[in-house]
Amino acid sequence: MCGVSCTAGSHVCGGDCLANTDEPSDTADPCILTEAFGIFVAPTGSDTTGTGTRLTPYATVGNAMDQAKTKGLTRVYACGSAGSYASGPNLVLGTSRAGLTVYGGLDCTTTPGTWTYSASDKATVAPASGYALQVTAAVTFEDFGFTSAAATTPGSSSTSVFVSGATGVVLDRCNVQAGAGAPGQDQAQPAPYTTAAPSGNPGGPSARRRS
Repeated sequence: MCGVSCTAGSHVCGGDCLANTDEPSDTADPCILTEAFGIFVAPTGSDTTGTGTRLTPYATVGNAMDQAKTKGLTRVYACGSAGSYASGPNLVLGTSRAGLTVYGGLDCTTTPGTWTYSASDKATVAPASGYALQVTAAVTFEDFGFTSAAATTPGSSSTSVFVSGATGVVLDRCNVQAGAGAPGQDQAQPAPYTTAAPSGNPGGPSARRRS
């Protein structure tokens, strides 16, 4: 029997040579959504006992990114059908996590051993407080949602994604949702004045933006 040999930058899949740059949404290349190309993460996984595979994924996106860098991989595959990433630490991306592409839009619950692309299953990062995503280095997210909680300190705002000092940051098919700002604090009028002090302005929800 004859084997198939592919040139650099491509891989064998179904008897053909397909590009290593194929995306999970490319149904013609099921081999790209495997452990050979990326680390797997799901809200139902574990950072302590997980191995980053489809059957035993990690639990937090940040840890999955660190493991991908350690193993010389450039991709992280994030499940979006098993709930949101709400229990882990805030997602802060600096130079140690630069250059990675993190793919959401993946169904890991129908057939856990074989993840599939599902555009409606956006992987959502929704921490209890603070930024949903803070970035200071180049990174790409596809099919993700970033949702920040409502502000709690009087007069403060809610910011979902904060990018500072970075170029090459890409959010493709991502939903960005900030929570409501906190109402301003009512001021006390000092003696001897008798007129009422001005009240703080109410907080309101931020506009939702989709890219």
